[in-house]
Amino acid sequence: MWFLPQNLPQEFSLWQTSKNGFNFSKIFEKMKHQFFVGTKELQLQKKLVTMNVKVYRRDYVNKHGLSPIYLLITSQGKRIRQRLPIEVRPEDWDEKKGRFKKSAENAVGYNIAIENEIAKIKDVRLVYYISNKELTLEQLVQEYNNASSNYCFVAFMEKYVEQQNIKPGSLRKEKSRIAKIKRFQKEIPFSQITIEWIERYIAYMAIECKNNPNTIDSNIRTVKKYLHMAERYGIHLNINLSLIQTRTYRSNRINLNFTELDKLKDFYFSSYINPRLKLPLGYFLFSCYTGLRINEIKKLKRQGIGKTITFTSDKTGKTNTIPVNNSARSFVEHYPDLFVKWISDQKMNDYIREAVNFVGIRKRVSFHTARHTFATNFLRKGGKVEDLQKLLDHSDISTTMIYVHIIETEQINTYILDD
Repeated sequence: MWFLPQNLPQEFSLWQTSKNGFNFSKIFEKMKHQFFVGTKELQLQKKLVTMNVKVYRRDYVNKHGLSPIYLLITSQGKRIRQRLPIEVRPEDWDEKKGRFKKSAENAVGYNIAIENEIAKIKDVRLVYYISNKELTLEQLVQEYNNASSNYCFVAFMEKYVEQQNIKPGSLRKEKSRIAKIKRFQKEIPFSQITIEWIERYIAYMAIECKNNPNTIDSNIRTVKKYLHMAERYGIHLNINLSLIQTRTYRSNRINLNFTELDKLKDFYFSSYINPRLKLPLGYFLFSCYTGLRINEIKKLKRQGIGKTITFTSDKTGKTNTIPVNNSARSFVEHYPDLFVKWISDQKMNDYIREAVNFVGIRKRVSFHTARHTFATNFLRKGGKVEDLQKLLDHSDISTTMIYVHIIETEQINTYILDD
């Protein structure tokens, strides 16, 4: 890995531009005496070979209507073309500037990626100059291809997420997955990411985090997604991404049946319930009868709850209106603090588990169990899957069909037991 001197003069952040290329000769000639004062031999013998870099679009257009982008590096009559992992529609390319037009989709990101590629070449030139080493075109290309492998994967993910307009629910999930990667390894050069690294991370999630297969796979898909993005932005990877295999495991979607719900309702309305369990259990039961996610419930105001409620979906950002049945309203009417006071998500889950255990239900529940409970009980009562899809605000009915499979499995098991 190359290291540059600290506190470089300001001039080193600049370079001469000529059309859509740049020339290093003048800036190095101006600065070299500041680095080699008192070393006459180096001052006299050091010779900077002029190199120019130009960014251009090749005229070839593939079947998707995209053209490849190249760096053209020239020096002393020699030239080398270096293809970038970036493609552009001809109409989105500014030939004069050698950049994406501002009107192009994701223009800012792609132009930053191009600037990063140019910066790599600049860094290599600086290091060789300061070290008084001769740099050939061939060496420059080799160093350029190796430079990106030491970039930090975690920093790349955090920067990308910071620059995107991501919905709050998805943003929390992304940040949570990145935080898990940081707990596994705080700094991860791209050069270290191999199949062996992926396998170690999977083992960490399974053993240390005790994650189930679905959670592990969703985290690995996130890793793969950002590696694909890094590759598109020109970062060299030491892994064949096609070798990272993931699959979706059918989840058993823990839920509560009507008998179990009745036990919790009786406990909620009882006089012997511990006061600290009242608030979390009230929110949990309300979700069991409405299907709302915890963050959607947090946005509701007590005065806005009637025979219907209007809320903004935590996942899609859409505004939805759903009916509120008598049971759901009774939980609100019974306890004045409901939709007035709140506790942390962690305490919410801890107290819900305590309440569930108290009434003799031996299931591993969390607040999200309430949403699964609503979905399965809706189908148990004969509700239509199309209606359930709308109530749960699923964009893809295949997600809703998971609950249908749960009910079908229950019916098969009941038939076998009755036989």
